Amino acid sequence: MVRYPEVQGHYDHITNAINRIFKACAFQDITGQRISKIIKTMNLIEGTIASLIVIVGVNDVIPLPVSSDEPLRQDNGVGLYGPSAAGEGAVSQADIDKLFD
Repeated sequence: MVRYPEVQGHYDHITNAINRIFKACAFQDITGQRISKIIKTMNLIEGTIASLIVIVGVNDVIPLPVSSDEPLRQDNGVGLYGPSAAGEGAVSQADIDKLFD
């Protein structure tokens, strides 16, 4: 509640803007924390694989054949590929924003 009613609209606008800023900062913080955890996990996996290669010996490690034409993984029958290029059925940022309204 504002002491001067003539500024109530401005007060509400500023309060809403501050709340949006705090939400965006919280989202960025959570995203940063998740990315940090992923990086730590990937580094742990990389270290474990490097240790296994040292134990087994580099000469005994053979590369696995990988075809770049196939999806890396299947989930519920849908191939997981990288992000779509613009115009290839890509979802716009506006469509994503609507999900959060």
